[in-house]
Amino acid sequence: MDNLEKLKEIGADKIAKDTHLSKDIIIAILNKNYDNPNIVKTIGFIKILEHEYQVDLSQWISDYKLHHANESRQTKIFYSTCIEKQSNFSVYMFFIVISIMIIAVGYLVYEFNLKNKISFETSTTKEILTAKDNLEVIKAINENYSSNSNIAVDENQTQSVDSFLEKNQSEETTYEAIHSSSVSELNKSESSLANGMMFEKITIKPKMNSWCGLINLKTGQKGTITTKEPFDLSLKEPLLVLFGHGFLNIQIGDKIEEFSDKNTLRLYLHDGRYEIIGVERFKELNKGNEW
Repeated sequence: MDNLEKLKEIGADKIAKDTHLSKDIIIAILNKNYDNPNIVKTIGFIKILEHEYQVDLSQWISDYKLHHANESRQTKIFYSTCIEKQSNFSVYMFFIVISIMIIAVGYLVYEFNLKNKISFETSTTKEILTAKDNLEVIKAINENYSSNSNIAVDENQTQSVDSFLEKNQSEETTYEAIHSSSVSELNKSESSLANGMMFEKITIKPKMNSWCGLINLKTGQKGTITTKEPFDLSLKEPLLVLFGHGFLNIQIGDKIEEFSDKNTLRLYLHDGRYEIIGVERFKELNKGNEW
């Protein structure tokens, strides 16, 4: 007779009473229910039954261990598959996120460069146009337009470039023509007065892009220029000159005076010479105005 069948004949109730084991556990053993995950306890119960009833349940133990070995292998395969899928998904999501970030950064860099390019081109265009217009104003002051015109000028306001250009319609209006005639006459006057240490002009040589404001104290006319190119200023009439910085050289005759100062530079041009003045002297000459 099979050892397990012998135990079944004894019955679960009698075995539970004799061994003090749980009736449910005994029924599970008799029915070959191998689902109990606690291997140590299960084998312990089997040993008690073998000792109590002198039966051999080694086959039951082998089948129990085989059942749990297969179950464990299936569990490992299941978890391995899940982990692999999760890992593949994580790698996939990682590359998606990185790609999105690269595209976003590239777009932001493109937008930034585009805005800077537009801003730079706009600023450069405006600066070039302003410089060209303001050169006309300076040449107008150097040529003393106001001494030959009937145009009324408010001493506290800046004379517009249009007024100079309108007055100049009957004369040569190109920069080259004005510059050529102005420099030619000034050079003649300078050479005739050089021996007496009197000069008709000074030449401003900016070391970098420089803003310059001019006030003709005789006429009240004002003009501005932003440039990094050399330009001449007449010493025929009293003139106040204001520079945004002092990184420039001033040439008068053969003498060149160098300046390297980040602060505002103010000049007073009169009687064939120039003076470096402070803000108080500037305001005194300009009727109390700083500009």
